[in-house]
Amino acid sequence: MAIELRDETAILDQRVYIGAAWIRQQLSATNIDVNEVAKALNLSGSHFRHLFREHMGVTPQRYHKLQRLRRAQHLLRESSLNVKQVMAEVGWTDESHFCRDYKRVYGESPSKVRWSCVKFIPAQLTMA
Repeated sequence: MAIELRDETAILDQRVYIGAAWIRQQLSATNIDVNEVAKALNLSGSHFRHLFREHMGVTPQRYHKLQRLRRAQHLLRESSLNVKQVMAEVGWTDESHFCRDYKRVYGESPSKVRWSCVKFIPAQLTMA
């Protein structure tokens, strides 16, 4: 169910590669300003969006959202953060939107993933 992104190492256009790297640096941001990165690459915003979609298969905004969700999935599986802490780490403020978007991409709720990955460590019992 997870959406697969194209392999970034196969990107032939350096401008798209640099743009994708810049977007990955913005994972805690709610939104990205595509015109900002386009300007840094000496491109118009519309030309950058066109190149990005052509090479990556998704728009820069969609790529940003998918990267944030990928990071959230990693945190839910590998950290001890709860769902709200993961949301904050990846820039989501609305729990219902986060849960809806996560479930659309991964097919299960973030809380289900979180609880399926919890490792229970029995407390040591001491006898006095």
